[in-house]
Amino acid sequence: MSYRKFTRPISTNWTTRGWLNWAMEEGLLLDVRTDIPEGVCAGCYGGTDTGYQTSIPMPDESGFPTHQTVVGRWPRCYPCNNFDGLDGFVPISYSIHDRLESVIWRAKNDNAHRWLNVPLACILHTFLDRHLECIEYRWGPVDIITVVPSHAAAREGWDHMKDLISRFRTWPGNGLWEPHLLEKVDLSNANTRRDRPHANLFQLMPDKGAIEGQRVLLLDDTFTTGGTLRSAGLAVKAAGGQPIAVTIGRQVRNDQYGAHIVADATNRAPLFDPRRCAIH
Repeated sequence: MSYRKFTRPISTNWTTRGWLNWAMEEGLLLDVRTDIPEGVCAGCYGGTDTGYQTSIPMPDESGFPTHQTVVGRWPRCYPCNNFDGLDGFVPISYSIHDRLESVIWRAKNDNAHRWLNVPLACILHTFLDRHLECIEYRWGPVDIITVVPSHAAAREGWDHMKDLISRFRTWPGNGLWEPHLLEKVDLSNANTRRDRPHANLFQLMPDKGAIEGQRVLLLDDTFTTGGTLRSAGLAVKAAGGQPIAVTIGRQVRNDQYGAHIVADATNRAPLFDPRRCAIH
């Protein structure tokens, strides 16, 4: 299955609002919400399993105990059963294969589509401008804002998230930004590492000062299994910090774990409202 391609707009002088409108007109963004009747994951707001069945004794109409089958749901989806590494997490939008997920993949892996970092930056900038206060209300004041970095050897040294934030001169949380707080130090078995957090995947840059007791907001493009993002959180915790995270997308697959969320998100209109967030 190939990722969707995008045609670059003729205009190169759009405002942030213009790029956000373009993203919404392309149907890329889907609201994240927690009131879907079938339920969503408490950890990532991205999906739930198909439930489990158990047999429990319950009295029948005559008062005699009989066994009845009860269907329940796990409180977290499978990737979040082990949520080590983060004290909190907020996704901006659900990320579906032919929508936001395609934008993120193209921006990271296709040189001809790196211009897509501009609308991605606009989405992130708009969200932080509107909802950084929501994050601080939920978890407390943020002391440091940083990005989850790529390894220097990846993509010939091109770092997707650092390029993304370079698209704006100023960001909400002025004075809190430290983009080079972490470095990625392990490239082995990348697919395996994504399944669960690893304490040795990232480390604090040697020239950075102490972050003990400081709340660190980690920014990344996507959350799929959460392994990479939570690994970055473990590095922050190892240095004494308190990590929380925001991602542009929370990947949801149209399968048994997320089909009900995909259906709910795609059937609603408008698809996205920048005034709302998952914890607002």
